[in-house]
Amino acid sequence: QAAFPANSRMVDPKTGQDKGPFWGEKKRYPTALEFNPKDESHVNFILASTCLFAVMIGLIPPKKEDDEFWLKDYRSHGFIVNIISGLTVPPYIRAPVSAEGMAEDETGPKQLGKDELEQTLLGLFVDLRANVESYRARRLASGLSRQFQPEPADFEKDDDLNFHISFVTSCANLRCDNYSLKRTDFHACKVIAGKIIAAIATTTAAVCGLVMLELFKLVLKKDTDAYMNRQIALAVNLLTSYTAEKPISFKTTTEIVPPNPQDPLPSEAFDAQGKILPEYLTTVVR
Repeated sequence: QAAFPANSRMVDPKTGQDKGPFWGEKKRYPTALEFNPKDESHVNFILASTCLFAVMIGLIPPKKEDDEFWLKDYRSHGFIVNIISGLTVPPYIRAPVSAEGMAEDETGPKQLGKDELEQTLLGLFVDLRANVESYRARRLASGLSRQFQPEPADFEKDDDLNFHISFVTSCANLRCDNYSLKRTDFHACKVIAGKIIAAIATTTAAVCGLVMLELFKLVLKKDTDAYMNRQIALAVNLLTSYTAEKPISFKTTTEIVPPNPQDPLPSEAFDAQGKILPEYLTTVVR
């Protein structure tokens, strides 16, 4: 935003011609968001993220199937908003940004130099390490192992209480707000996510597998008759395989074109028998 504000325009560096606005419908100007405790998407993002991470690091047990009371005490907006109210948002750290003709922004957040930025990031890592060690100490004090293995969350769209679709919906809506797009809702996001997961798990895997089969034939130097064309129709559960057509072959011929009669040749172009020497003939490959 510092390099390309909302009113930025594209200018030809050679001619100085104005080519129009830098931002438009296909490249929208991004807007940073501030947390709003009255906005459902903001609260749901924090709530879903907190619960999902808590499950992944073992703070709370994962949801069991048909357990309608899982984390019932942690689902209210008042619970998470009360926690957020006691937190301090860290100051925005502006990374070094420069562009031709860009003036220094005196009103925006302070832009740190390289050394100062590295020291700030190092401090954040130190704080993170201290928090991890504190968590390990609490685990050890409670009789749990000092070492812990984070548990990945397997995406499940058909469970409305596991925070998966809630997290995806809130992320999508926050991104929509960043770029002034229309928001979605829980059920629409659930339908879209279901279609995406099915496409990734079936079509992509099937196509990649079939391509690898043909690559094996290439490595084994099989004849062209061994290669197969495949057609997949997931809608009707159909897989068709058939031998590919033979490659198109072309025959190359060489033709000697006599010189143009209207362009007489010099005497040295002929041998003792009166035939034209090869260097004075034109060879054409067809």
